[in-house]
Amino acid sequence: MGSLNNQQLIFSENAIKTLIEKQYGFNCRSCTPITYALSATYRIDTIDTVYIFKIYLNKHRTMAEVEEEVGLLAILSTKSRSVTSPLFDRSGKAVQNINTTEGLRYAVLFTLAKGVEQLKLSAEQLTTVGREIAIIHKATLGLQLRYERREFTIDVMLAEPVAGLKPVFAEMQNEYNYLCNAAKIVMNAYRKLDLTAFGYGYCHNDLHPLNFHFQEDGRVTIFDFELASKGYFVNDLTSFYSHYYRQIMLGVITRQEAASAYQIFLNSYGEIRPNVYQELSAFPFIGFAIWVYYTYYDYKNFDTPPYPDYFKDQFRWIQLWMEWYVLPVLQK
Repeated sequence: MGSLNNQQLIFSENAIKTLIEKQYGFNCRSCTPITYALSATYRIDTIDTVYIFKIYLNKHRTMAEVEEEVGLLAILSTKSRSVTSPLFDRSGKAVQNINTTEGLRYAVLFTLAKGVEQLKLSAEQLTTVGREIAIIHKATLGLQLRYERREFTIDVMLAEPVAGLKPVFAEMQNEYNYLCNAAKIVMNAYRKLDLTAFGYGYCHNDLHPLNFHFQEDGRVTIFDFELASKGYFVNDLTSFYSHYYRQIMLGVITRQEAASAYQIFLNSYGEIRPNVYQELSAFPFIGFAIWVYYTYYDYKNFDTPPYPDYFKDQFRWIQLWMEWYVLPVLQK
């Protein structure tokens, strides 16, 4: 077990280098911080390659949850070359226990996701992502890991977040009443769907282009499986579209441009999993749930919102999703 000094997820870079050299036997040339949020990530440069060292916030991820992420990626890396892989240390252990001034933390060393992010995906990149996500989904059908995270059910994504968001709307009672009523409508409609033929396995649950890196030859690496859990694959298909919905809300693209890009992704995905179009009957309802879940996730995990009117804007986006995608389906 290593020991590091930290303050608000900022760790000693020299201590991280020493820990990795001791546990993995690598000669570390440098340790460079990348992000500090619910986890801290560092770029580790050795003599001949580059890795990513991720330190998890203990109250955010339990040991069992980190073990499940590692187990999933270890299996997926044997099925697909498009995911990052955990590395095992000299004792055969993937998860490091680290003593910090704020208590026990867990850390994992990952292979580097080569390439760069592309927020505006080309048709070729959309085709590649669609194919690789379908391959990942197909590889997890019937998969049972040793540890279990909570399944992303409609209750986890919607019922619990709506209840948890009540303090946020303390001074917006009309908006909260709308949210509660809309959530009931969405959950009732979702539960009427025949889910028996829907693909079910392990989902990434955060399929955002920031979690894809593309190399010059077009290959993609998908990373950050921190939210991965069991669920219906349509959860992932809808979370991928959430990126485009955000772009619409920010005025970056039009709804038609978003629909065109999403269709390219779906066409590629459908070549491997043809029943995808049947599963998309849940898209409007899962999309509503995802935006409520994201809002609650931010409220629960961050001390302050990104800006003062953040939750008002989130409500507006949730309301528009209801008007654009849910109500037209229910009114047919």
